[in-house]
Amino acid sequence: MKKTILFLGIILVLIATPLFSQDKGAQDIEKYLQSHPELRSRIPTTKTPAADPRKPAGAAMEETTAPATTATPERVTVAFPTIESLIREKGILPPEELKVFGQQLFSAGPASFTPPANMPVTADYIVGPDDTIVVNVWGRLNETYTLTVQRNGSVYIPQVGSIHVAGLTFKQLVEVIRKEVESVLGVTASVTMGALRSITVFVVGAVKQPGAYTVSAFDTILNALIYSGGPEVKSLLDEWYREKLRQENIDVRQLMERLKKGTTTALTVAPKSAAKTAQYSTLMQLLAILKEERQSEDVIKRVRELDGEQLQKEVESLEVVDVRKEKYANLKQLIEKIKMDKEQAEQTKDYEKLDVRQLEEELRKLEITVESQERDYTLRQHIFAEERYKGAQSEKEVLLPVQSGSMRNIQLKRNDTVVSAFDLYDLLLAGDKSRDLRLQQGDVIFVPKPEATVAIYGDVKVPAVYELKKDTSLLKALELAGGLKTSAYGGQIQVQRYANNQERVVLDTSLEAMKARKDPFILQDGDRVRVFPVVDEDVNAVYLFGNVKRPGKYQFQTGLRISEVVTERDLQPETDLSYAFVKRFKKPEMTPAIVSFKLGEAILKKTPAEDLALQPSDEIYIFRQWDFQTKPDIAVSGEVRNPGKYPLQKNMRVKDALFMAGGPNFNAYLNLAHIFRTDPKTREATMLTVDLSQALAERDRDNIVLQNKDRLVVHHIQEYRPEKLVTIEGEVRHPGQYQLTEGMTIRDLVFAAGNIKEEAYLDDAELTSMITDNGRGVKYEQKNLNLRGAFAGDAGQNVRLQSYDRLFVKRIPDWRTERFVTVRGEVKFPGRYIVKKGERLSSLLERVGGYKDTAYLRGAFFARERVRELQQKGLQDMAERMERELLSDTGISTALSAEEVAAKKIVLEQKQKFVESLQKLKATGRMTIHLAHLRLLKGSEYDIELEDGDTLLIPQKNSVVNVAGAVMSQGSYIYSEKMTYQDYISRTGGYSRNADTDNIFVMKVDGSARKLARGLLDWSPSRNRWELANYGEETQPIEPGDTIVVPDKVERIAWLREFRDITQILMNAAVAAGVVMALY
Repeated sequence: MKKTILFLGIILVLIATPLFSQDKGAQDIEKYLQSHPELRSRIPTTKTPAADPRKPAGAAMEETTAPATTATPERVTVAFPTIESLIREKGILPPEELKVFGQQLFSAGPASFTPPANMPVTADYIVGPDDTIVVNVWGRLNETYTLTVQRNGSVYIPQVGSIHVAGLTFKQLVEVIRKEVESVLGVTASVTMGALRSITVFVVGAVKQPGAYTVSAFDTILNALIYSGGPEVKSLLDEWYREKLRQENIDVRQLMERLKKGTTTALTVAPKSAAKTAQYSTLMQLLAILKEERQSEDVIKRVRELDGEQLQKEVESLEVVDVRKEKYANLKQLIEKIKMDKEQAEQTKDYEKLDVRQLEEELRKLEITVESQERDYTLRQHIFAEERYKGAQSEKEVLLPVQSGSMRNIQLKRNDTVVSAFDLYDLLLAGDKSRDLRLQQGDVIFVPKPEATVAIYGDVKVPAVYELKKDTSLLKALELAGGLKTSAYGGQIQVQRYANNQERVVLDTSLEAMKARKDPFILQDGDRVRVFPVVDEDVNAVYLFGNVKRPGKYQFQTGLRISEVVTERDLQPETDLSYAFVKRFKKPEMTPAIVSFKLGEAILKKTPAEDLALQPSDEIYIFRQWDFQTKPDIAVSGEVRNPGKYPLQKNMRVKDALFMAGGPNFNAYLNLAHIFRTDPKTREATMLTVDLSQALAERDRDNIVLQNKDRLVVHHIQEYRPEKLVTIEGEVRHPGQYQLTEGMTIRDLVFAAGNIKEEAYLDDAELTSMITDNGRGVKYEQKNLNLRGAFAGDAGQNVRLQSYDRLFVKRIPDWRTERFVTVRGEVKFPGRYIVKKGERLSSLLERVGGYKDTAYLRGAFFARERVRELQQKGLQDMAERMERELLSDTGISTALSAEEVAAKKIVLEQKQKFVESLQKLKATGRMTIHLAHLRLLKGSEYDIELEDGDTLLIPQKNSVVNVAGAVMSQGSYIYSEKMTYQDYISRTGGYSRNADTDNIFVMKVDGSARKLARGLLDWSPSRNRWELANYGEETQPIEPGDTIVVPDKVERIAWLREFRDITQILMNAAVAAGVVMALY
């Protein structure tokens, strides 16, 4: 329990720290773990695999002729589950998040970028220390010199001397070395570069992974940015997910239950890269529960401050609150009902005061004028049809990420001087890489905060978050976004702006207005520019929806009518020709109006009144016959292959319904079936009978035409011809019921049941037959049969069976009824023995070879399973009885003070713990026996008959006496025949303050318990008399292995006085369970 609390405490501490906010990156987690190394072992980590050979600064570098590749610091990635799946499971779609322009250049990470190997050295390459130079000479000498530039910037050429080369370009290097070699040695020389040096640069500022990087001398500003992950961009999508999860109001009780049960949350999320793939440990899963399923920050704060018991009380208090809420809701509902009834009663009184004319006037006010149509279609049905065939889409939410690092002012500092300001937009938009300078040792790449960022979205070619330089106009920003799409509406470009950190305003403009104005429309930091599309609907179109083959948009022409848009060939099956409507928008309000017409009259007869003239933007809705009424069907049940409901076709008959249901099966009774028919007006049901055999033969008398909601029931043949069954039980392979066949005999039934088993008793089987008395009663007759004779064909034994006969095959007496007894301890041959029925303990002891010399017979432990069950039941009954008596007075009066109420609660908790300790006791099944020499044991009362499952343990002598209970120091002491129980208690320091010295008892080594005598005379409960101490006893009061128990006084714990004879009960419980109980 302590480990569990400690483990939960560690989780709560981790949650309280800012480390585990999901908007933190892996680098923040690593930094925290470096400052708290004691937590690293508790968090599962996976090392990012080395996808490229780049190494951090200060690491050893392998020699190679290729340019040295760069390295990123080895990171530790902590596996966190996302909450996206939880939100999606609740049917909530995430919003669209804009990308930061240029972010995709760094999204793949440094693993996706590998500098090319064997890159040729350019003429402007600056030579420095650790570069390798290869000089080949030929002529008078043929040699190859591999030279390394030393720290002082020089190289040494044999027979030539030292030459200073650091700081020279490669072109200058070639000229200097060739001149010196050719002039001194008189040979021809060629100069090339070997392995190039690596350099250390610093990437700092607003980047994802700032730090020192070891890179190649060929690397540029852009390469170093890619290694560091690029300018920092923070996504707000995770915060949106967490906010949605808070809005779901996860109950704190559910959280507590999951923590108690130790359940975990398994979220299956596809990893974004191999580097993030990891197995979630129990710690991370519990952490995810606490993080993602919290109701609010206040709830988590309260939970964090509670311990185990307080958590339980918190849950109980919440349950009490729920009960109160439920009572309040019921009371509120009752009050509302009374209020409604009262209002209705008052309204009835008002109407009772009116005369007949006033009532007629009130009714006229309530009447609704309905146009005279063939059918009555309500507004709700119209709305249903529109939603079914058209539907509306709401505008999707757009989230903007936070760009923390600039992409347009990346500074390269060399010797504390800015030597280049690199603008990524020049590279991305114009392919200009002129400011992307090559790096040198000690260079610093600094990424400052962006000057201004704006979001441009809607109908532009490249919607994204853009970084702007000072005083950038809206037109220039739109050019950065690629310009407007052809579908964009140039008449309204909306800018949403935050003014002075106080309010948000909307500014509308247009392309023409921006081009015409003298002063450009200057954007500010945080502006959101939205470009709207051209109106979704065409101005010269009508729209067709519903049960047609080609729904959609049609060109409008002056004089266009319904019949020109919809023809008979365009209709889908089951189209309703009696009703359709046109939804028309009246200008300028654009309020919708419904104009209904009869589709059949419009397209088949082209009646002018129904073949409506259309207007631009009209919407035509065509319906199925069953859109506004239930489709007729019939049901087929019973003995058919595919029972169920089927659509009712015109002139459908019984035979057709049977074939639709797969036809009658093998058990169908074809001479009689029933059809249940419901009258559509009166709703009364009638039953018709048909002959299915005649219906299948297409006789009109039985093959009748079906109506809507008819139910055809095909009966089982056994409903008219009861199935004849016989039963066989006992020692056969497959007992059960079998169908009675003509002439079936005993032998046939046994073979149908898989034949007899090996243990079957063939000389006597019992056949029970049921005989009916002309339908007035039944009687049973039993007959004993010899199965051997039945199998041999004896007609007297192999009798014919009748319906409902029952044959019982008996088992051979005592077939494989082995009884096992286990003997362990100080006997010559311990083990598990089979005993025969009636065998006694002395016989078994002779079989095991008798006792060893070290056997301690007084301490023999004999246990029996049947006794254990009885003892356990007795313990349970005693615990239940004590629970009823101890907890009977649990009420707390309202008149008590706060201190008395608290005391009552403490007493109640003590009672509950005491009863729980009793309920946890497990019986051992021990029986007290007194072993002796086998000669003396035979025939004695302890030479008991053995049962299956008995266990006998004979231990070695234990020369120790234990003292437990209300003494100063419980312990174990060496046995001495001269010492009394008072002497052993004295060795513990004497009695404690609450010791009950009148009820001291001893748990004997043989499993019995007895009260210890204190004087010369003592009362013997078994003999119901006063006796001298040890009179008539065969054993000593204290023996080796005994346990002296000094109970507490019942008066110390007031509530124990409510239970009588508590000490005697506890002593009996200790004997049954084999333990010594400590009183609460």
